[in-house]
Amino acid sequence: MLWDELTVEEHVRIFNRLKFTETRDTKAQIHDLIAACDLDRKLKAKSKTLSGGQKRKLQLGMMFTGGSRVCAVDEISSGLDPLSRRKIWDILLAERGARTIILTTHFLDEADLLSDHIAILSKGTLKAEGSAVELKHKLGGGYRVHIYNVPGFSPAPHFEGIPRKQLYDQTIYSVSTSAQAARFIAGLEQQGVRDYRVNGPTIEDVFLKVAEEIRPDSADSQEGIDPQPTSDRKIEGVVSVLDEKSSGTDLEDKGLRLLTGKRIGMASQAWVLFRKRLTILRRNYLPYCAAFLIPVIAAGLVTLYLKGFQGAGCSPTDQISIGDISSLITQIDFQLVIGPSSKLDLQALRRFESTLPGGGPGTIDSTALKIATHMVDTLEEFNQYINQNYANVTPGGFFLGEKAAPPTFAYKGNGDISLATITQNALDNLLTNVSISSQYQSFDVPWPSAGGNTLQLITYFGLAMAAYPAFFALYPTVERLRKVRTLHYSNGVRSLPLWSAYVSFDFLTVIAASVLAIVIFRGVTNVWYHLEYLFVVFFLYGLASTLLSYVISLFAKSQLAAFAFAAGGQA
Repeated sequence: MLWDELTVEEHVRIFNRLKFTETRDTKAQIHDLIAACDLDRKLKAKSKTLSGGQKRKLQLGMMFTGGSRVCAVDEISSGLDPLSRRKIWDILLAERGARTIILTTHFLDEADLLSDHIAILSKGTLKAEGSAVELKHKLGGGYRVHIYNVPGFSPAPHFEGIPRKQLYDQTIYSVSTSAQAARFIAGLEQQGVRDYRVNGPTIEDVFLKVAEEIRPDSADSQEGIDPQPTSDRKIEGVVSVLDEKSSGTDLEDKGLRLLTGKRIGMASQAWVLFRKRLTILRRNYLPYCAAFLIPVIAAGLVTLYLKGFQGAGCSPTDQISIGDISSLITQIDFQLVIGPSSKLDLQALRRFESTLPGGGPGTIDSTALKIATHMVDTLEEFNQYINQNYANVTPGGFFLGEKAAPPTFAYKGNGDISLATITQNALDNLLTNVSISSQYQSFDVPWPSAGGNTLQLITYFGLAMAAYPAFFALYPTVERLRKVRTLHYSNGVRSLPLWSAYVSFDFLTVIAASVLAIVIFRGVTNVWYHLEYLFVVFFLYGLASTLLSYVISLFAKSQLAAFAFAAGGQA
């Protein structure tokens, strides 16, 4: 890991402080290490100004500092020019005597040059291991002598017991040991052959012999000839292709399978991309679980508003909310304060009782009314009691008045407006000795009685339905930001199968969540009107909202922004 704004020296110093065990390296030691990595002229240069090869050298310096005894190097020279690659080799060769270096590479000549011990892996399996000399001796396939077929010269001689392979431009002889190769060359020169080339065993030969990816040709196996080096195999591959075009033979018979390079169809591309999304689902399933569970859980919770729900009918009474009737007897727990006591005897209370709605025996008797009433004698006592017990006085109280005080009444102001009419009517009845029976009822509201529950169900479930499609914008956004989609397009993927695969994959979540939500609604209550229509609404909404999420993912600068705009736009 490199930081763009830090210099070469700062990188090495940071990793030295992270890894040191006893004492930190001095500034001179750090400079010596940087010089050993061929970066002494870039000591104060920021890492963002370095070339690719210089960055590899800096990473080597960061690895070596701090006294690291075991170092792992992965594909250190891939993508470098030959000069930088050679310099990297020099650095590794200089350091391998002081530490153990585990090197992985696809360059077999690099492994041959740098390694003391080589392990060859093929498809995750260890195929061979040992020193370079040991592997080439046991598995290298011996030496090969090439005699080129030059026009005007006699054909290559035949030697008894020496396997050979005749190509259109050369003849290849195979011998197992260096001693046999020396005797064979001496025999060639005795017969006047001077134009020849000798190839010794290489690590490439060993790899080609043990690797599972490449099998020896059937003809070679029958003749007991070892696999040819890379250059020869490429020539033979070209010859095989030419022969196939002319004779119609199958390449599989030659041990090679060449890709045609033809782009697969749109249906095949869509299926491959759909399987890619399945692979991503196994690694990152939380967003999809959330997208599925949010509408399902919301459907289960909002059904609480449907308990005892009665649908609105067509009659006028079914389409309005009738106001409650309020009077003194409708108060669950009332407490009055009245005065003066000289004007309120038992007969006056009975007369007041008779004015209540439904008044008379069996409603509120005089004794109960007297128990719930507090008597005062003066207006000052009335005001003082109200000030001290305003939370308990319900619906209010009144003072009938005296010579120095006018009639006065008080009512609970933070309650229903009917409390004021109840208290004033009681005052008027006792002042005038006229029985006036009154009730309070608000106007009917043009809103069904269950309309509030319906509105809450729509609001909360609508918010959940607006949020869950926003999860479908997360992966397309990160795919675009990380240039994965650009890589798809550069490799021949078309737009139509790509988006078709994505819509098909995400729409499975839409269908599953919609079906389960409908099942929950149907299982809780049957007040729905043709619930199958609601499934069509969920189906079309899921498709439209998914497409909108994809459009937002094309412009969002982060996954969070894509989710916020998608969810907010739906809400």
